Amino acid sequence: MRRRPLLIRPRPWLLHCALLTAIAMLLPPLQAAESNKAVKSGKAGKADKADTRRSTQLARADRDGNGMLSRDEVRVGAPRLVAPFDAIDANHDDQLSPQEIRTWSRSHAQQRGRDGQTALAAHFTRADVDGNGLLSRDEAAAYLPRVAAKFHRVDANRDGVVTMEEWGKYLKARRTARSAAR
Repeated sequence: MRRRPLLIRPRPWLLHCALLTAIAMLLPPLQAAESNKAVKSGKAGKADKADTRRSTQLARADRDGNGMLSRDEVRVGAPRLVAPFDAIDANHDDQLSPQEIRTWSRSHAQQRGRDGQTALAAHFTRADVDGNGLLSRDEAAAYLPRVAAKFHRVDANRDGVVTMEEWGKYLKARRTARSAAR
C-alpha cells in the first residue's frame, strides 16, 4: 500500500500574521496611488495637492521607512530642508515628522508669496554675471536653464536679451493663463 505524503499545515496565526504584514506593506503605496488619482483628476484641492506632493517627497527621502527624516536623510533626499532643519524641528529630536514639515511649510507660504519679487530679483541678479541688468542667452543657459529653454518667449521685444521687466511680465502672464485654465 502506498503512503500519502504528509502535508505540513502552517499554523493559522502564522498565516494571519503574514497576511496582515502584506496588507500593511501594500497600504501606503495604495493610499498614495489613490491620492495621486485624486490630484490627477482634479478632485483634490490645492492644499491636498501640496500635502500629497509633500508626503510623496517625504516617502522618497525616508530611507529607513520610519516616517521621519533624520539629518542624513534630509541631506540626501530633501536638500531644500537642510538649512531650515532646526527651525522645522519643533520638538528638537533631530527628526522631522510630516506634521512638523507641514506646519513649517504652511507658516512660510505667505512669506514666500510676499518675497516672490525679491526671490525673482535675486535669481535674475545671480544669473546676470556681467551685472549689466540684462540676461543674455549664454547667461540664461548657464544659470537659468528653464528660462533659456523659452528664451524666445520671454524676450518680448526680440532684442536678444531679457530684462527683469520682461521676465516678470512673462511670469505674470503664465500665472494668469494658469488660473484662467482652472
